[in-house]
Amino acid sequence: MTRKTRSATAAAIGLCVALAAAGCAGGDDGSGSSDGQGTVTLWTNAMEGRGAQFWKDAAKAYRALHPDVTIKIQSVQNEDLDGKLQNALNSNSAPDIFLQRGGGKMQAMVDAGQIRALELTDTDRANVGEATLEGVSIDGEVYAMPLDTQPEGIYCGKDLLKKAGITSTPTTMDELEDAVAKLKAIKVAPIAVGAEDAWPAAHWYCNFALRECSRKTMQEAAAIDGMSRLGFFFRMVVPLSLPGVVTVGILGFVGSWNNYLLPLYVLNSQANHTLPLGVQVFSSQYSTDTAKVLAFTSLAMLPALIFFSVFEKRIVGGLTGAVKG
Repeated sequence: MTRKTRSATAAAIGLCVALAAAGCAGGDDGSGSSDGQGTVTLWTNAMEGRGAQFWKDAAKAYRALHPDVTIKIQSVQNEDLDGKLQNALNSNSAPDIFLQRGGGKMQAMVDAGQIRALELTDTDRANVGEATLEGVSIDGEVYAMPLDTQPEGIYCGKDLLKKAGITSTPTTMDELEDAVAKLKAIKVAPIAVGAEDAWPAAHWYCNFALRECSRKTMQEAAAIDGMSRLGFFFRMVVPLSLPGVVTVGILGFVGSWNNYLLPLYVLNSQANHTLPLGVQVFSSQYSTDTAKVLAFTSLAMLPALIFFSVFEKRIVGGLTGAVKG
């Protein structure tokens, strides 16, 4: 992925994208210089083993070709990467190169002007393949270089296809849908997914249901399974909205707990004062007991800090989106 950068570093990053296979350029942070020297920061979710070594080897190879450019690699836990990256982008402190998952999240970054299109040569495009680049392109512009490809195949039982009158293996969605209808007609379950570990079924759902089905189709499918509109709301809409709702609730609690002015105006009795209001007892116009003020402030902060720490991942999940794109 590419963030907006000064021109001195942009050319180096374009080559780094081709070598390291995931691209982003740096921000206006002074990392480039007029003589071409500069530092490129890289965030990856590879913590150890061959994944981490891949990035080290790529950085070393690029350094050998461009000794004036230093590449700093930071490994971030996969579960934490999305949240940290979004916070870094929002605060204009994002790395120059980072792992990005594409989809709706990349679209949001493009809309916010946080990344920019890569400038690829014809050789770059031929090496990667136009079909692969299509998945990381928006409005004809390529915004990321795929790190790897993970094809997901469908194995077909030729005997069953022949029995259903299917003469060739389906190669398009329309052909697959036609084959499914024919298999159902002879009372054969058309598709079986090995989902003991759950993720294969998740991939199937993402690749077909979310990409190929409209909202109306999903609602109709739910209705066929006997789900009412209310059931559709609670079993599909609510789970997708839950991270955002939880985030608003947590931030609302923390804000209410630390509120000072509203309780000050509403609560007349000192016996009903909240902890933040209790601080004023130790401070007056003529004297301040600094030690007690600091002690009481720390005490008042503890519940909010504990509450925030416990639900930190929920907050990050709500800020980065309900569905990983």
